Amino acid sequence: MGGLRSRSLALPVFALVYVILVLHGSSQSVVAQSTCSSSVLLSSGGSPKVFQNCTSLPKLGASLAWSFNQSNRHFEFAFQATLPDKNGWAGWGVRPSSSPSMPGASAFIAFNGANGTNVLPYLLQVTPTNASKIDLEVIGNLSAIISGLEVTFGGTLRLKQNQTVLNQLWNVGSSVIGYTPQQHALSGENAESLSELDLSSGSVTQTKVANIDLKNKHGIINGLAWGIMFPMGILAARYMRPFKIFDPLWFYLHVFCQVSAYILGVAGWGTGLRLGSLSESENDTHQSLATAMFTLATLQMTALILRPKPGHKYRKYWNIYHHMVGYTLIIISIVNVFKGIDILSPANGWKVAFVVIIITIAGIALILEIVTWTAWFVERKRVPPTKLGLEDGQATRPAIHGQDNANHQWVADPQL
Repeated sequence: MGGLRSRSLALPVFALVYVILVLHGSSQSVVAQSTCSSSVLLSSGGSPKVFQNCTSLPKLGASLAWSFNQSNRHFEFAFQATLPDKNGWAGWGVRPSSSPSMPGASAFIAFNGANGTNVLPYLLQVTPTNASKIDLEVIGNLSAIISGLEVTFGGTLRLKQNQTVLNQLWNVGSSVIGYTPQQHALSGENAESLSELDLSSGSVTQTKVANIDLKNKHGIINGLAWGIMFPMGILAARYMRPFKIFDPLWFYLHVFCQVSAYILGVAGWGTGLRLGSLSESENDTHQSLATAMFTLATLQMTALILRPKPGHKYRKYWNIYHHMVGYTLIIISIVNVFKGIDILSPANGWKVAFVVIIITIAGIALILEIVTWTAWFVERKRVPPTKLGLEDGQATRPAIHGQDNANHQWVADPQL
């Protein structure tokens, strides 16, 4: 049984190594860029317009054809993208140089409306906004054409003196109400569609997502705490505790894993609070679940200190409370880790790796559940039920960590 235990406990470690390798590989992945053409059709009845440059944007399969006249500061552009839905929208705009995110940016958004195809200016905010005056000077009219899900729109801007870099952003959404484009997806490439366009060289540099280092630390810390250490502590208590050979090793492993998970969880909760104060989007469900997890985990740590001694009349009630809070916490933690992954929107490898870990731990639990019950039934046939601490031959899983019942394998009187 000891060999099975050591091999079983090693599996999540291999899963953790898999996480690290997958995440490292994912961080190095290159997003396939779309191809683009300098000859762009901007109206259904017109002729294609030829631009000086055409640049594939690094996210969402979008592209930008453009020309820049240094003498009069005119910037002509044509943005091309694919709508996620026939009732959706596509937008391109310019951020203030001091802003790493969407609010305050001036954008043009195209969509199909009741009066046909529209392309309108919007001063972007956190919440959906109506068409409004922007901080860009538009020369002449804007043009747009939508064919199926393919959208192209463009116009001419007069840039500021000595402006040689455009901090651009772009995105697509699935619905428009009236003239108000609704919120685009907050995960995946939709959260990363920012770059700098150097008008002198024509190069596009992917803009680093705001607070990405803190987000990665937050995700890794919480994944380790609630996705690995906490379940491991529960496995140690449930499946090592019935065997006297693991007493008191199971207790030390249980406490080590749970205290480590709590310490990491506090650090993860703190980084989450910091991210919440820096974020422009609301993640109320994730934050509420995190607060519930922190509260329950703190109660567990307090209960460990205040637990009644073995044999105390309130000990059985403490055991019930301790187990209920623990299993509730693990369910909430798994749900919230997945919500956190959706919010952070890393490469798909993150979610795949976490799913592998959860399935691995669940598989270990299932195997050990079968093993412990089988071993107990074998022992019960070998030893009279009264010597196993059972009254009237009642078939219940053996109680744990107390007297050794005449030196047999099982121990009675559950306690932590």
